[in-house]
Amino acid sequence: MNRTAVSILGAAVLLPAALGLAPPAGAVQAYKMPSVTGMTLQEAEDAVAALSSTTQFTVHTHNIDGFTQKQLSWPHWKVCGQTPAAGSPITADSDIEMDVARFYDSCGD
Repeated sequence: MNRTAVSILGAAVLLPAALGLAPPAGAVQAYKMPSVTGMTLQEAEDAVAALSSTTQFTVHTHNIDGFTQKQLSWPHWKVCGQTPAAGSPITADSDIEMDVARFYDSCGD
């Protein structure tokens, strides 16, 4: 390939960035919150984590029965509600909340 062809090819590759078509450096990547209501807590956590292999999301859970307890065995808990709503944009800084109940308890339906 001659130098002119290489220069044109290089310009074609760099032109979109020069025109501002590339995302700005340091831009925060937004993702769509999945619908996790009705899933086990394990499935819900996996669905959120699957949004990105490089972004870590923090999920807070709340027992809808009002008891303060950790959910140690995630497959034995179900998600009764979520914030933000499914389809809402989320980032690594988003406050992701899941209202949970033990698998054999009612979600208050």
